[in-house]
Amino acid sequence: MRALANFIMRGRVQAVIMALLGSWVPLLSQGALGLVTLRKGWKEGLIITLWASLPAVAALWAGDVAKVMAVAGIEVMVVAYLSSVMLRYTVSWSAALAAIVALSSFAALVAVLLVEDISSQLVAFFQTMLESQAQNPPSAETALLTNWSTARAAGVIAMWISLTTFAGLALARWWQAMLFNPGGFRTEFHSLRLNASLATAALGGVVIAEFNGLEYGFWGLVFGMPLLVAGIGLIHCFVAAKKLGIWPLVAFYFGLVLIAPLGLLVSLLGFTDVWIDYRKRFNLVQPK
Repeated sequence: MRALANFIMRGRVQAVIMALLGSWVPLLSQGALGLVTLRKGWKEGLIITLWASLPAVAALWAGDVAKVMAVAGIEVMVVAYLSSVMLRYTVSWSAALAAIVALSSFAALVAVLLVEDISSQLVAFFQTMLESQAQNPPSAETALLTNWSTARAAGVIAMWISLTTFAGLALARWWQAMLFNPGGFRTEFHSLRLNASLATAALGGVVIAEFNGLEYGFWGLVFGMPLLVAGIGLIHCFVAAKKLGIWPLVAFYFGLVLIAPLGLLVSLLGFTDVWIDYRKRFNLVQPK
């Protein structure tokens, strides 16, 4: 990973190459444009973002993929760039997470306006993916792709953009710390604590989505992402402070994927940490 980061920072041509390769390697484009933006500023980052968006623009022009996927591909690069700008100039993960949620939601609404019958296009895309993986997809998975509303389709797009943007931005910040500030990303992530306004707004968004039923379930995941990320940062801080090693984190991430209520519990930790401050209360001092 250090070799990739070094290659990106060698010059604009190298960064463009890695951004273009991101069309085949997940998160590479977001990581490359994020690293350049964080280190060199918004102007240089914008150039890399335009190049990173080129494959999606070409696909949209040529009609090689579903319009919804080409539009979402362009949007994810724009959101990743703007979120990187936010983190660079505020040096605040709370601000960056707020930007990711707001921009991803806005991008999903723009996609609804630009793509006709967006739900049908998205369902057709997922059906094609299922059929390519198995000749006879499970009936349960097929049932999930029926009767999609525009709200659900927009929620899926917003969730995909927000998750990939955060993952790419975290990768970029890790690369930046690896090259120029060893241990800096670890310290930032372990100390990540939301402000009261963001935490309250996030919880409010989750509650509203839940009260509106399954059609808005994906929107609940989008709005709840800052709470979940803050909770994960707190778990990492606890494991590091207690010197428990890597295996508790491995088990934690498996549980996060396989046990749905665990995600709710972690999000609750992220929310209550705003007022309780678990790090201070339990003396979770960073080990040297």
